[in-house]
Amino acid sequence: MAIVTSVIENQELYRTSQAMQLVQASNISATWWSDLSLLYRPLIGPEALQFYFILQSVALYRNDVSLSELRQWMNCSNSVLHMVRIRLEQYNLLRTFQNQEAEICKLQLCAPLTGQQFLEHAVFARALFNKIGEEQFGNLVELIQPKIEENDHLQEISQVLSTKALEESWTSDAEKMLQSLTPRWDHPQDYDFDWKTFLDNAERLFPARLRTPENLNRIAYLANVYGVSAADMRVKLSRSLRDGRTWIDFDHLTSQLATTTKIEKPQQADPSDYSQKPVRFLQARQKGNAKVLPSERKMIDELIRQYEFSNELINTILDYAMETNQGQLIVPIVNTIANNVARNNIKTRDEALEFFSKAPKKISKRKYSSRNTIPESITLPKWYEVKESEKGTDEDVAKILALQEELLKGGSSHGTD
Repeated sequence: MAIVTSVIENQELYRTSQAMQLVQASNISATWWSDLSLLYRPLIGPEALQFYFILQSVALYRNDVSLSELRQWMNCSNSVLHMVRIRLEQYNLLRTFQNQEAEICKLQLCAPLTGQQFLEHAVFARALFNKIGEEQFGNLVELIQPKIEENDHLQEISQVLSTKALEESWTSDAEKMLQSLTPRWDHPQDYDFDWKTFLDNAERLFPARLRTPENLNRIAYLANVYGVSAADMRVKLSRSLRDGRTWIDFDHLTSQLATTTKIEKPQQADPSDYSQKPVRFLQARQKGNAKVLPSERKMIDELIRQYEFSNELINTILDYAMETNQGQLIVPIVNTIANNVARNNIKTRDEALEFFSKAPKKISKRKYSSRNTIPESITLPKWYEVKESEKGTDEDVAKILALQEELLKGGSSHGTD
């Protein structure tokens, strides 16, 4: 039944009204009971552990539960129920929702981390170590880590994959291509991102278990490439969390960023600032109501990931590509320019400008309407010569007319034979 809550002198009071929705934990591991008993129990206490077991058991048979039933099964007061519920929420085992009338209307169970995931968690592992001490923590690590027992009566005959053929055919070019297609996100980089705004009161929105260096670096990278603010990234990230906020669907997050119209505007717009976020830089150079297309945003994302260009360098490439193509941003041309920049090991804007200044200007023949007009920048073959026509004299004209008349007469007499 729904629980109406209010805080009076730090005591949460409940009023029973309607049934609360109860959602069973999904993707729960085969060792969930052992993981809760061994790892979570010292942190949440036996009452909270019992409360989780009861909710999970009831959820197998029903999708709702009442406050009176919970009190009866737990044999405790409202204050104890509130305490154990908070403990489960703090360790990402339970999510609680309320409606507009501040009535608690939904309890969603979350799967506990597996033993290995728990020991790798930045907060939970340290909290457990601090709670139970070095000796007991070491015993748990030894217990959880898988072991293969030796048996004198058995001989393992499992086949091991041979890598000889792969090693013989694998090339350095293939390795470079693989690295470019599978970027590493666990190497922290210095991106201009407002982490304070993004993480402020975000315990439920962005659980601690998801704040790995890989995830944090990738979020900052995407915000930098697509030019969105930390506040807008919070909203889009919340729509991309899956399975009870246990993992981030980065494909869905990127698809949102590829079509968003909320591009962060700098406090002081400076057209000459080539260090700003690429999509924001490109949007500032659009005339009229033109927008940065999803295909163009995807192109920028792929270029930065493949070549690891800085904002200053990628913006210089975009600017040069548009300048040499009458304001058009043609994706194949941008890719070619970026590849040439990378091939020449160019790292800065100044180096790129020097390289572009030495590049030949290619002119398309389609720009010229007259077939007789030949641009000076186009080099013609040696055998081709353009000669000016000369006007014939009166004597030359008379000779040509006489020859023409003679030919016509000869043709007529030949035809009568």
